[in-house]
Amino acid sequence: MRIIIVGGGTGGHLYPGIAVAQALKRWDPRARTMFIGSRGGLEREIVAREGYRYFEITSSALVRRKVRQQLIALGRLMQGFGEAVRILRRVQPQVILGLGSYISAPVILAACLLGIPRLIHEQNVLPGLTNRFLSHLANRVAVSFPESSARFPKGKAVVTGNPVRPAIWEVRRRQREPNGRFHLLMFGGSQGAHHLNEAMLDALPRLSDVRESLWVVHQTGQHDYPPVQMAYTDGSYPGLAHAYIQDMAAAYAAADFVICRAGATTVAELMATGRPAMLIPFPYAANDHQTHNAQVMAAAGAAELIQDHLLSGSLLSERIRHYLAHPDDVAAMATRCLTLGKPDAATHVAHLCLELCRL
Repeated sequence: MRIIIVGGGTGGHLYPGIAVAQALKRWDPRARTMFIGSRGGLEREIVAREGYRYFEITSSALVRRKVRQQLIALGRLMQGFGEAVRILRRVQPQVILGLGSYISAPVILAACLLGIPRLIHEQNVLPGLTNRFLSHLANRVAVSFPESSARFPKGKAVVTGNPVRPAIWEVRRRQREPNGRFHLLMFGGSQGAHHLNEAMLDALPRLSDVRESLWVVHQTGQHDYPPVQMAYTDGSYPGLAHAYIQDMAAAYAAADFVICRAGATTVAELMATGRPAMLIPFPYAANDHQTHNAQVMAAAGAAELIQDHLLSGSLLSERIRHYLAHPDDVAAMATRCLTLGKPDAATHVAHLCLELCRL
């Protein structure tokens, strides 16, 4: 079987595809899974590290731009469409899996022209513009949340959950060895989150009296890494800063509590690992979809939702103190979080790919 998975721009639009590729490999060691991503995108490095063949095409988002920028973006989209047609004719995949970012559009359009079966996956509760458009061209639409089904053409949506890599799922089976500290994991996605970084730097001095009870692992993103790393070192704060954490499974395994954005893959990984969280949705996400993602966990009592405009060092330090002083609350949130995960999501999406191969 030959399958092409299309996604990129952020880790959230790529890692579910890697999870599906790993599931397909377990079923059929001879399966050939390839990826298409954006030219110059971060996905090239991630896919190379995973050992899959990778192709690049030109593309650009069309939304939130002036007319001139829209025309340029449309030109890039058409260029990417031509590049995608050439790649698909050369590779001749039996099915295409699109992961929802704008990079999916030219490839799904090319697959439609060439008659190649098409599956798209929507990670968020509130579907993005690209997937809403592509759903009319896709044979099937896999969705992470039941609430999303009604937003797609009738009869196409299948609730699968959001695929999570096996290494992340294994975290829930690990027995964490307590060492007397409350371990916080803080990150803002693969590229970091400046406001979260600022809030934590303001919160740390306010927590100086409980520093012996805390340990923070803080992913900053490349841009904020130097000042944040210096703050931990110069202030002797209990923790480590990283520009990027490659082994997220180990980071989740060591964490008692997570402070992060609410991207779809992040939420799925929290559910998979059973890690309670304070979720601060990115306020400029399209259609505020991160708030919708966070509300699923908050409604289940597995996370606390704080809007970005309310976040401050003072509030952050107060909430950290609260959870540090109430371990039973943290344990109850973790238990509720575990019930939300869908361990067979990658397998379910992989099975849909196999079904489409037979069309």
